[in-house]
This record gives sequence, C-alpha cells and structure tokens, in this order.
Amino acid sequence: MTWLKRFFSRNRRYDDLAVSIQEHLDERTEELMEDGMSREEAAQKARREFGNVTQIAERSREAWQWPTLESIWADVRFALHQLRKSPGFAITAILTLALGIGATTAIFSVVKAVLLASLPYKDSSRLVAVWTANDLRDGKPHPSTAADFLIWKGFGEFQTLGITKTRPIMIGVQADGAAPIAKAVKRKRDRIEPVTNPRTIASAIRIGSPVNWTKVLRAINESHGTAETVSDKEILEAQRDLASKEGIFVEPASAASIAGLRKSREAGRIDRSDLVVCVTTGHGLKDPSVVDYLPKHEGYTLKVTQPDWIERLERTL
Repeated sequence: MTWLKRFFSRNRRYDDLAVSIQEHLDERTEELMEDGMSREEAAQKARREFGNVTQIAERSREAWQWPTLESIWADVRFALHQLRKSPGFAITAILTLALGIGATTAIFSVVKAVLLASLPYKDSSRLVAVWTANDLRDGKPHPSTAADFLIWKGFGEFQTLGITKTRPIMIGVQADGAAPIAKAVKRKRDRIEPVTNPRTIASAIRIGSPVNWTKVLRAINESHGTAETVSDKEILEAQRDLASKEGIFVEPASAASIAGLRKSREAGRIDRSDLVVCVTTGHGLKDPSVVDYLPKHEGYTLKVTQPDWIERLERTL
C-alpha cells in the first residue's frame, strides 16, 4: 500500500516544495538586505542566483511522478483545451488525422497483399512467370498461354508417369498462303521465314510469323513428325464434309486439320489402320464470315436462304 499512499500524497509534496523554494528565496533576500541592498534588489538577485523557479519545480515533480501516465494525461488535457479554444483548428486536425490514418492503412494493406503476404498456394515461392520471345518479330517477351505447352508437354508427362508407353507423332497443318512453319519443316530448317503478307480464308491461322514457332518445331522434331499445307478450297471442303457427314460445324482454321489428314492419307503418309486425332476446337460461328466466300469457289452450291438467322445467332452469342 506504500505506492498507493505515495500516489495520493504527491499534491502535498508539491505544496511543500513550493513552500521550501519560497523560504529559501526569503532567507537569501534577508542576507542580501543585511549587506546593504534594498528589498527589491535583494529579491531579484536571490531569484537570479536560484535560477528558474518553475523549471526547478517541474524537475522535482518529475522525480516523484509516473512520467508515462501523467505526461499523457497532461498532453490530453492540453489538447482538449486547445480544441475547445479553436474549433476550426480542431476540425482541421481531426480531418488530417483521419486522412493520414486512412491512407496509411490503405497503403499498408496493398503492400502487405502484394509484397509481404505469400500467395495462397503450396510452395508459392517457387512459382514462376513464363514468357515467350520471337527473335524474328520484335524480340520482346510475350505472355505464354497454357495451350503453348499442354498438348506436347502433356503427352510427355503421360509417358513419364507410365500412363502411356509412347508419344504420338505430331503433324502440323497450315494454309498455303500462311505456312512459315510447314515450309521450314519440309526444308529441314531450324528457323522459319516469316510471311510478310499471309493470305487464307482461315482467319485464325492467317499468321505470317507465329510467336511460338520454336515450340512447334521442337514438338514436330521430337515426335519425328512432319507438316502439311492445304489450300483454301481443301479447307472449305473439309469444313463442308465435317458438317454434312458428322454434324460438326467448325471454323475454317479447325477444318484445316481435317484437310491435312485427307491430304496425308492420299499421299500415303497415313494408313487407314492408324489412329489419328484432329484438333477441331473452334466452332463455326466463331468465324461466320466464311459464308461470304463459299459461292466463289468451285463445287459449292451453298445458298444462304435466311441470312437474318446468322445475324440473330451472332447477336445471341
């Protein structure tokens, strides 16, 4: 209980301190008056010799008090007094503090989420970003998509895991007017020659310099495959046959694989007993403009009797 008594007896100590200081000043003033000084001069000299009375009293009180609690309470009382005295200043100070705290919290949240917090994945520190650069174009890196790797990489992983014993032979098919990869394969070259003005009805493969040509060449070479070129007429015939015989309507770029299969079969590179998978993932409505080209090619009797249906389908999709 001693600390509790000391806490409540501090006010009395403060009063005793003030009395002691004043007694000391009075005694010194009397001594100076005995030396012949007037009371006013003696009192001023006694104060000068003693020093700053207020500062000495504050230092003495600090030795008796709890600095943390009492200093905070003193600061709070002073702040409240100033706020009541100047309402305009109070509002400005409160808004400034609110904006500062809000901005600090927002910035810290972003920094924590982007830089400090780990990603919600196992071994997130091992994640990497994969980019693809084409030296024959701009040489700048471009984001790589999953499709650039999944097909051939997936076959390799199946073989590694023992799910399959071998990997398939990869055959690339391009249109005659946009076939830099197919030409490089047939000429046994390790680089392509970009086509400056690619031309084909298959808009999705109308690319004169594919970004990922290195991956395609590697997949073809590693699988001991080859590449084939097909004409626009062959593409349209394959698109028509696939739709009329199998009920599958694909865009011209997807029909190119069927046209390449037919051409390879006629050339004897593929046997009837071989198991062949053609990738035809693009729906015909992805590129409905092909309908405008059909009447211009020989062997077609296609006639669009209700063109508004195509427009309605496009708007619906």
